[in-house]
Amino acid sequence: MVTTKTMTAETHIRYKKESQFMQVLKRLAQDRFAMTGLGILIVIILLSTFAPVITPYSANAFDPKVALQGSSMAHWLGCDKFGRDMLTRLLYGGRYSLLLGFTAAAASAVIGLVLGAFAGYFGGWVDNLVMRFLDVLQAIPGMLLSICIATALGNGFLNTIIALSIGGIAGITRMLRARIMSERKSEYLEAAASINCSTSRIIFKHLLPNTVSPVIVNITMGIGATIMQAAGLSYIGLGVPVGTPEWGAMLSEGRAYIQSAPHLLLWPGVFIAVTVLAINMLGDGLRDAMDPRLKK
Repeated sequence: MVTTKTMTAETHIRYKKESQFMQVLKRLAQDRFAMTGLGILIVIILLSTFAPVITPYSANAFDPKVALQGSSMAHWLGCDKFGRDMLTRLLYGGRYSLLLGFTAAAASAVIGLVLGAFAGYFGGWVDNLVMRFLDVLQAIPGMLLSICIATALGNGFLNTIIALSIGGIAGITRMLRARIMSERKSEYLEAAASINCSTSRIIFKHLLPNTVSPVIVNITMGIGATIMQAAGLSYIGLGVPVGTPEWGAMLSEGRAYIQSAPHLLLWPGVFIAVTVLAINMLGDGLRDAMDPRLKK
């Protein structure tokens, strides 16, 4: 039978968790720069999502008559070398660039969280095995590692995600491992072990929620870096397939016309820069909101 005291304690714990979460949201909402970044990011996501409704053109509609044409009433941001509308391709390209960034960052986060949790909690040979694996990954610069993997796997959306995600595993794993190693002797973990909680429940139910805050910020900031890396891979021809309206691929296609049609490089670069800036602004605000020193 559940006693009144037990129910009161559970209610108090639930209220405390909810109040801490609400405090973070409140601090985040009060940060103008973070809210500006979030607003810009939402606008870009909505524009990319509803591209077929917003623009009357197709992303691959050829019109040689307006090839390399600059801005006009019919084509606000000009046309590329095949006469395709630049604004249309930029909006459709946002789907690929954003999906690459978010998916690769999420994959890195999942793998990094699992490896960091097990390495930090168990220690010993498990920790040594994970750390040596990370040493191998970090022996190669992140962008170079992505290039090597993309070269081995070939062009393709899924292959690009794999190439981008592997390079981000090490940083997340090491950060979470350090946090967990400082928490694993805490009293609440000893209490959970004393009532025969399983190892997986201790790690994922009790330990991760109390150590994952700085990792969330790192993941958020990493999305912008991943979008930049995706654009870099596409720029050198190792990302998405040729002809795909992705921002980095559009930069690559336009580099031969930097003098005769600079808008082919200008607008994809602006979209990449604004998107990464918005994500970084949101990440900075999230970091400040989750900083324990701001709690009263």
